[in-house]
Amino acid sequence: MGLMWEAARKYAEKAYEGGTFPVSSRFNRCLLCQQPLSDEAQSRLISFEEFVSCELESKVDESTQKLLFDSKELKQLRFDDLVTLFEQVKPFLNYTGPTVNLDVFEPYSNIQHSIENLECWKKFDVTELTSVEQAIRQAGNTIFLNIKSLKETRENMNAVQIKLRNLEAKKWVVEHPEYIQSIISELSINSTIRTATNTKVFSDLQHSLSDILLTKRYIQTFNDYLHELGAENLSVAIKTRGSKGRTKFRVVLNDTSQSAKINQILSDGQQAIVALAAFLAELEISDWNYPAIFDDPVTSLDQEFELKVAYVLTELSRKRQVIIFTHRLSLAYELQMKAKDMTGFEITGMRQEPVGYCSTESLPYQAQRMDKAVRKYLQELKTAKKRMSENKPEEHDAIVEGLVKKIRTLVENSVETTLLNGVVRRFNREVQTKRLRYIAVISDDDITLFKKWMTTYSFQDHSQPSEAPVNLPSDEVINDDLSEMLDWYDDFTKRQKSVD
Repeated sequence: MGLMWEAARKYAEKAYEGGTFPVSSRFNRCLLCQQPLSDEAQSRLISFEEFVSCELESKVDESTQKLLFDSKELKQLRFDDLVTLFEQVKPFLNYTGPTVNLDVFEPYSNIQHSIENLECWKKFDVTELTSVEQAIRQAGNTIFLNIKSLKETRENMNAVQIKLRNLEAKKWVVEHPEYIQSIISELSINSTIRTATNTKVFSDLQHSLSDILLTKRYIQTFNDYLHELGAENLSVAIKTRGSKGRTKFRVVLNDTSQSAKINQILSDGQQAIVALAAFLAELEISDWNYPAIFDDPVTSLDQEFELKVAYVLTELSRKRQVIIFTHRLSLAYELQMKAKDMTGFEITGMRQEPVGYCSTESLPYQAQRMDKAVRKYLQELKTAKKRMSENKPEEHDAIVEGLVKKIRTLVENSVETTLLNGVVRRFNREVQTKRLRYIAVISDDDITLFKKWMTTYSFQDHSQPSEAPVNLPSDEVINDDLSEMLDWYDDFTKRQKSVD
């Protein structure tokens, strides 16, 4: 019906010049069937024309919007990117068609350039651009399908690569049958020899040679480490046995009258010390050049054993790389003190994160040297100043408030570790009497400085009056105090060294 109506419109334009379509007032005949029109039929004819006109305008608007949208999408397409992407995945496609290059996209590129040159859509009759719209839509559908196919291929690329490697492996096996057969024959011969040979003779010979060349040295090294670790009084010994040409070592109770096993007599800590001595002895006589990694080696050990372990592992680090993980601050401190003059020594804190993640942070104050902590706090003070310059006073105050508490804790801890040189420490059972000679270098000025620092940075831990809270120290005061601490530390350590 729509086509007939459009044909009638074109006929009327030629047959009747001028006037409003549909022409009905002059001859009172229908333009479709040429029958005379009544007044009611004329009214219906005019209403139908209004309906068709409205519908056509709606379709024109809809087509215009679609054309604008598709044109925008087409403008954003980069055909060189599509060519590059296709070349990347082409080896994994079963593609036998023509070469895909920019020439393939030339028709779409021409349409793209034409669209870019249009200044205003309203200057054109959209109904005459049907062929252009169809070309754009077809190009868009084709490109969409190509992109979808390329994405699917890229997602399956790993599976294709695995399949390719398997095929290459099968191809290699097929091309080298003689080599495969020779390997099978060698394995068969070795299996036959192993089955038919009595290994007892070899085991006895190996055991005898091991006693002469290896066992005595291993046992001596094991006993030496037991002594260094403070466990020489433990009644344990190394026992050997041969099996299939190999010598195996086992730690047993030295008292042969005891039928109990070693784990039934020794405590968990004593077993840990024995196991550590056995491992260190094996490292000593081996030619391995790998790093030694220990995960909390002092678990279940008391303070006395812990100090011995720190000494032994520090000495071991002179021969090979040693990596130690521990949550014991006392062990971290002892390692730091024993290795403070060694090059390449580094101690790092780790912040607790979700499983599988970790990040570094500064050590707790109990395991920090005073000078390193002060330098870190100076960096935090710079951050606080930056926040103030960015007009963020709340963030500045939060950093400074935390910094004040850290400095107070550092000063308190430095009385033990630096001023008194660790002679007595709150978590150490041992009293370092050899360090008492350094006490003589303490002067009244040192005591005055520590008293001043403690007074300045202790107020945060005291109750504050609600009507007049105490203000935080200024950035300049904190900076001056931290710089003063660094200067004092350098001077005090020089005085200590003069005693030596």
